[in-house]
Amino acid sequence: MEVENVRWRDRFPSNGVDPVKAYQEILRLKAQNNNSVSPELLVESARSADSTLNRLFTWDDTEAAKNYRVQQAATILRSIEVIYVSGPKNPMRAFEIVQNKRRGDAKTVTLYATVEEACADPDVHARLVSEAVRGLMAWRNRYQNLNEMRQLVRIIDKVVDELVA
Repeated sequence: MEVENVRWRDRFPSNGVDPVKAYQEILRLKAQNNNSVSPELLVESARSADSTLNRLFTWDDTEAAKNYRVQQAATILRSIEVIYVSGPKNPMRAFEIVQNKRRGDAKTVTLYATVEEACADPDVHARLVSEAVRGLMAWRNRYQNLNEMRQLVRIIDKVVDELVA
Protein backbone atom coordinates (compact mmCIF):
# COMPACT_ATOMS: atom_id res chain seq x y z
CA MET A 1 0.00 0.00 0.00
CA GLU A 2 1.15 3.51 -0.76
CA VAL A 3 1.67 5.90 2.18
CA GLU A 4 -0.16 9.20 1.82
CA ASN A 5 0.86 10.87 5.08
CA VAL A 6 3.09 10.29 8.10
CA ARG A 7 2.42 11.83 11.51
CA TRP A 8 3.00 11.24 15.21
CA ARG A 9 0.18 9.84 17.32
CA ASP A 10 -1.64 12.41 19.44
CA ARG A 11 0.29 13.45 22.54
CA PHE A 12 3.52 11.72 21.42
CA PRO A 13 6.49 13.72 22.80
CA SER A 14 8.29 14.16 19.47
CA ASN A 15 10.71 16.86 20.69
CA GLY A 16 10.36 18.61 17.34
CA VAL A 17 11.45 15.58 15.30
CA ASP A 18 9.77 15.51 11.89
CA PRO A 19 7.72 12.29 11.64
CA VAL A 20 8.47 11.94 7.92
CA LYS A 21 12.23 12.08 8.55
CA ALA A 22 11.91 9.60 11.44
CA TYR A 23 9.85 7.25 9.26
CA GLN A 24 12.38 7.48 6.43
CA GLU A 25 15.25 6.82 8.86
CA ILE A 26 13.51 3.74 10.24
CA LEU A 27 12.87 2.46 6.71
CA ARG A 28 16.56 3.06 5.88
CA LEU A 29 17.63 1.08 8.95
CA LYS A 30 15.20 -1.66 8.01
CA ALA A 31 16.62 -1.89 4.49
CA GLN A 32 20.15 -2.14 5.89
CA ASN A 33 19.19 -4.95 8.29
CA ASN A 34 17.65 -7.71 6.21
CA ASN A 35 14.34 -5.84 5.95
CA SER A 36 13.72 -5.91 9.70
CA VAL A 37 13.97 -3.40 12.52
CA SER A 38 14.02 -3.75 16.30
CA PRO A 39 13.88 -1.36 19.26
CA GLU A 40 17.52 -2.21 20.03
CA LEU A 41 18.52 -1.21 16.50
CA LEU A 42 16.71 2.12 16.85
CA VAL A 43 18.47 2.87 20.15
CA GLU A 44 21.89 2.04 18.69
CA SER A 45 21.26 4.13 15.60
CA ALA A 46 19.93 7.05 17.62
CA ARG A 47 22.99 7.25 19.93
CA SER A 48 24.76 9.55 17.47
CA ALA A 49 23.84 13.19 18.08
CA ASP A 50 23.56 13.53 14.29
CA SER A 51 20.82 10.88 14.08
CA THR A 52 17.32 11.98 13.12
CA LEU A 53 16.04 9.83 15.99
CA ASN A 54 18.42 11.13 18.70
CA ARG A 55 16.06 13.70 20.26
CA LEU A 56 13.36 11.06 20.70
CA PHE A 57 15.38 9.42 23.48
CA THR A 58 16.42 10.42 27.01
CA TRP A 59 20.21 10.07 27.06
CA ASP A 60 20.82 11.09 30.66
CA ASP A 61 20.95 7.66 32.35
CA THR A 62 19.71 8.91 35.74
CA GLU A 63 16.69 10.59 34.18
CA ALA A 64 16.08 7.62 31.86
CA ALA A 65 16.17 5.21 34.82
CA LYS A 66 13.67 7.33 36.76
CA ASN A 67 11.38 7.56 33.72
CA TYR A 68 11.62 3.81 33.22
CA ARG A 69 10.64 3.12 36.85
CA VAL A 70 7.63 5.45 36.49
CA GLN A 71 6.69 3.56 33.33
CA GLN A 72 7.04 0.27 35.24
CA ALA A 73 4.78 1.62 38.00
CA ALA A 74 2.14 2.58 35.41
CA THR A 75 2.40 -0.93 33.95
CA ILE A 76 1.83 -2.39 37.42
CA LEU A 77 -1.27 -0.22 37.89
CA ARG A 78 -2.60 -1.29 34.48
CA SER A 79 -1.77 -4.96 35.08
CA ILE A 80 -3.66 -5.66 38.30
CA GLU A 81 -6.98 -7.29 37.47
CA VAL A 82 -10.01 -8.06 39.62
CA ILE A 83 -13.00 -10.35 39.30
CA TYR A 84 -16.13 -9.16 41.07
CA VAL A 85 -18.44 -11.34 43.15
CA SER A 86 -21.48 -10.06 41.27
CA GLY A 87 -21.35 -9.40 37.55
CA PRO A 88 -19.38 -10.96 34.71
CA LYS A 89 -16.65 -13.37 35.81
CA ASN A 90 -14.07 -12.04 33.38
CA PRO A 91 -11.06 -10.24 34.84
CA MET A 92 -10.93 -6.49 34.42
CA ARG A 93 -8.48 -3.75 35.33
CA ALA A 94 -8.50 -2.80 38.99
CA PHE A 95 -7.35 0.77 38.29
CA GLU A 96 -8.21 3.31 35.60
CA ILE A 97 -6.75 6.71 34.79
CA VAL A 98 -9.06 9.31 36.28
CA GLN A 99 -7.13 12.48 35.65
CA ASN A 100 -4.01 13.94 34.12
CA LYS A 101 -2.94 16.90 36.24
CA ARG A 102 -0.28 19.43 35.38
CA ARG A 103 2.30 20.31 37.98
CA GLY A 104 3.21 23.87 37.08
CA ASP A 105 4.74 23.93 33.61
CA ALA A 106 6.53 20.62 34.19
CA LYS A 107 5.43 17.10 33.35
CA THR A 108 1.95 15.71 33.50
CA VAL A 109 1.09 13.55 36.51
CA THR A 110 -1.33 10.71 35.79
CA LEU A 111 -3.70 9.77 38.61
CA TYR A 112 -5.42 6.39 38.95
CA ALA A 113 -8.49 5.27 40.91
CA THR A 114 -10.28 1.96 41.34
CA VAL A 115 -12.79 1.10 38.64
CA GLU A 116 -15.61 1.49 41.16
CA GLU A 117 -14.50 5.04 41.99
CA ALA A 118 -14.02 5.88 38.31
CA CYS A 119 -17.47 4.62 37.30
CA ALA A 120 -19.15 6.46 40.20
CA ASP A 121 -17.92 9.81 38.86
CA PRO A 122 -20.10 10.82 35.86
CA ASP A 123 -17.32 12.84 34.19
CA VAL A 124 -14.73 10.07 34.55
CA HIS A 125 -17.28 7.46 33.43
CA ALA A 126 -18.07 9.49 30.29
CA ARG A 127 -14.35 9.81 29.56
CA LEU A 128 -13.86 6.04 29.97
CA VAL A 129 -16.69 5.37 27.51
CA SER A 130 -15.17 7.89 25.09
CA GLU A 131 -11.73 6.24 25.42
CA ALA A 132 -13.30 2.81 24.89
CA VAL A 133 -14.89 4.00 21.65
CA ARG A 134 -11.61 5.64 20.57
CA GLY A 135 -9.74 2.38 21.29
CA LEU A 136 -12.33 0.37 19.39
CA MET A 137 -12.05 2.74 16.42
CA ALA A 138 -8.25 2.49 16.53
CA TRP A 139 -8.55 -1.31 16.36
CA ARG A 140 -11.07 -0.98 13.54
CA ASN A 141 -8.81 1.36 11.57
CA ARG A 142 -5.80 -0.90 12.09
CA TYR A 143 -7.50 -4.08 10.83
CA GLN A 144 -10.15 -2.78 8.40
CA ASN A 145 -8.15 -3.89 5.35
CA LEU A 146 -8.11 -7.55 6.40
CA ASN A 147 -10.83 -9.42 4.52
CA GLU A 148 -11.45 -11.65 7.55
CA MET A 149 -12.36 -8.58 9.64
CA ARG A 150 -14.80 -6.89 7.25
CA GLN A 151 -17.92 -8.25 8.94
CA LEU A 152 -16.61 -7.25 12.37
CA VAL A 153 -15.72 -3.77 11.07
CA ARG A 154 -19.31 -3.33 9.83
CA ILE A 155 -20.65 -4.36 13.25
CA ILE A 156 -18.30 -1.93 15.01
CA ASP A 157 -19.41 0.89 12.70
CA LYS A 158 -23.06 0.13 13.45
CA VAL A 159 -22.56 -0.02 17.24
CA VAL A 160 -20.46 3.16 17.33
CA ASP A 161 -23.04 4.99 15.18
CA GLU A 162 -25.73 3.96 17.70
CA LEU A 163 -23.57 5.06 20.67
CA VAL A 164 -22.88 8.54 19.32
CA ALA A 165 -26.38 9.13 17.97
